Formats: sequence, C-alpha cells, structure tokens
Amino acid sequence: MVDPTDAAVWKSLIVASYVAVGVYTWWRRPDSRLGPIVAGAGFVYGATSLAGFVSRALHVLGVTALAAAIASTAYMYLCYPGGWFESRLERLFMLALALSAALLVGLILAISPTFSLARRFPPFCR
Repeated sequence: MVDPTDAAVWKSLIVASYVAVGVYTWWRRPDSRLGPIVAGAGFVYGATSLAGFVSRALHVLGVTALAAAIASTAYMYLCYPGGWFESRLERLFMLALALSAALLVGLILAISPTFSLARRFPPFCR
C-alpha cells in the first residue's frame, strides 16, 4: 500500500518540476511554444489528483484528466524541439493517440466504476 502523503509529495514535485521547466523555457525563449506546452502538461498531470476524491463528479473529472495528461505529455515529447508538428502524419498520429486515450478512459468510466489509477490510494475526502 502506498502512503497517500508520500504519493502527494512525489506528485507535487513532478508537477512543480514540469511547471518550473516550462516557465523557465518560456522566459528564456518567449517566441517558442515549448515553454507553455511543458507547463501546461504539468498542470494537466496535477489535475489527475482529483481522481482520489470520493465525490463522483471530482473523481470522473480526475480520471478524465488522465486522458488529457496522456495526450498532453505525448504532445510535449512529440513536438520537441520546435513546439509544433512538422508533418501531417505527426498531426494524425497525435490525433489518433488522443482519441484512443479518451476512448480508453471513457470505457473505463463506463464499464468499471470502481477501477481507476487513483483508487489505489485512500480517498482524500470523506
């Protein structure tokens, strides 16, 4: 069993590092799109913490943020170093990846209401 405090600390450090690198990159190269993309990926990953709440609405929002986190992280890595895709094939691949992540998370929410990545930890609110 993972200690929820340890998990929260580690997740916070991951989010903070992504946001810090994104802000620094944005400050050093304001014309580059990569800084906001990296910071945004950190914030989206942070939103997945909502999946640990007992409230059904917040839980669904957090699990849905998981699909967005998968897509935003993939987008961040795939559009490096320029901050955009060079070809139509890259854009189609990203679209397919985002749609498959959304479909998978949607199926998880529809078929198995008790399954999610965050349910390994005790809920934050009762």
